[in-house]
Amino acid sequence: MHGRAEHTKGKLTMDDLEYNKLGRIVSKRRSKLSKQSFANNPRMKARSIAVRNAALKLRATGKLKSGRQALQQINKEATRLLEERDRLGIGVS
Repeated sequence: MHGRAEHTKGKLTMDDLEYNKLGRIVSKRRSKLSKQSFANNPRMKARSIAVRNAALKLRATGKLKSGRQALQQINKEATRLLEERDRLGIGVS
């Protein structure tokens, strides 16, 4: 976004683009749709919270492996947490 190009390969102009929270340049339209779909999908929100909690739990116990195994481990723990939440009938907070 230094003003050197008129548009992107997909013909998006500067007015169509914005920075996301990670500092990447993204489409305003696509970003807005993604935020809306996340806000309106309680299962997606629950999954996000479960992944965060699983990672925190595994790091705290010192059982977190490295690399690809860590992602698989976090995913497995998050799935377990979601199944437990469903079994207990707990809603999304």
